Amino acid sequence: MTPRRERIILGPLLLLVSAIAFVASRPSRAAESADARGPRFSAQAAATFNSRCTACHTYGKGIKVGPDL
Repeated sequence: MTPRRERIILGPLLLLVSAIAFVASRPSRAAESADARGPRFSAQAAATFNSRCTACHTYGKGIKVGPDL
């Protein structure tokens, strides 16, 4: 092959290989969403639970009138 043909072929090939390496090195969306699905603490949710639910329910401490949540 001539040097000009090599540049014409190798330029796009190098770009393609670089793009594949970049995409392969990024974390998958499944890994990102697995972190987002975990339980989160919310001060507002805790206040709502304490004001409306603790009369009948507990959270990991046994049974009152309602079931343990």
